[in-house]
Amino acid sequence: MKNLHTTLGALCVAVSFGFVAQTVKADDWASLAVKRIKSPPLGLPSVPIPADNQVTKQKLELGKKLFFDSRLSKNNALSCAGCHIPDQGFTNNHVATTIGVAGEFLARNAPTILNVAYQRTLFHDARETTLENQVYGPLLSKLEMGNPSIGWIIQTINGSEDYWGKFEKAFGEPVNVRNIGQAIATYERSLISANSPFDKWHFGKQQSAVSEDVKLGFKLFKGKGQCARCHLVKPNTALFSDQKLHDTGFVTAKKNADTGRMGVTGRGADKFRFKTPTLRNIALTAPYMHNGQLKTLASVVAFYNQGSKRDNKRKMPVLHLSDKEQALIVEFLKSLNGDNVQALIIEASKP
Repeated sequence: MKNLHTTLGALCVAVSFGFVAQTVKADDWASLAVKRIKSPPLGLPSVPIPADNQVTKQKLELGKKLFFDSRLSKNNALSCAGCHIPDQGFTNNHVATTIGVAGEFLARNAPTILNVAYQRTLFHDARETTLENQVYGPLLSKLEMGNPSIGWIIQTINGSEDYWGKFEKAFGEPVNVRNIGQAIATYERSLISANSPFDKWHFGKQQSAVSEDVKLGFKLFKGKGQCARCHLVKPNTALFSDQKLHDTGFVTAKKNADTGRMGVTGRGADKFRFKTPTLRNIALTAPYMHNGQLKTLASVVAFYNQGSKRDNKRKMPVLHLSDKEQALIVEFLKSLNGDNVQALIIEASKP
């Protein structure tokens, strides 16, 4: 029975990646990940890789181990994957904002880390600039994973026999403040997903890959809906984000409201500005907005359709989309799910 499960697992991974003629051993997920980074699926550009953190199987394997290890939280209860759940679009579909190590709800929705490799800045307020550095925010936050110091984390790893020798194998040196971030970032960088029905139609010129409703929805997305002004589509690739910060007028509470980028810079001009999220795999990553207050894609489109004001100043224009037109845009958004998401979930389940 164990051999049957292994064979089926390998076949699922192979089919998800389109390798019909050959299968890859289920325990060799890291080789697939390396290939995916070097040759991204249709619709995505080349993956940016830091010169000082080249991708290797050993780093991927170590990074995934760290990503799923709840011992890296102060109370041994929360891992990175506790908020970025593989079979929930690498976010958390069940709560508007995720729950930290103390059992309290955090202020913001957990963004998906699918295609995070392409983001020039991290977090909703763009306060971090590299994946290698980003990891320490959650690890050291009292509200998130609760570790009091980097030294505490290193001590935890050094005290765990299952890590002995792994950093030396991956980096040629013992665990330290730099290579923890490099390992986790390498795994996160492998979570790229595209070759969606939209990609096959728009970039691959397969006319039957999507329905006529999706095609009409994309036309509205680019035109009357004005969505593509921020969610960019380039001639050969699409990240569906301008990677900039905007004030869309979306604030649900006047008292103690999240001020977004202003909390980082202290500048009034940055008040309520949040980073444009990617729309890839958006149908898998509900709930939406920086605080998870919108539960469906239909409600997101409806919010933008009605326009928004704050202090009598218009932030977003009224779009005058009919109910049918809004529904067509939703159909388009549903076409952005990458065809390898299930394969990424299978990879995540491997030891």
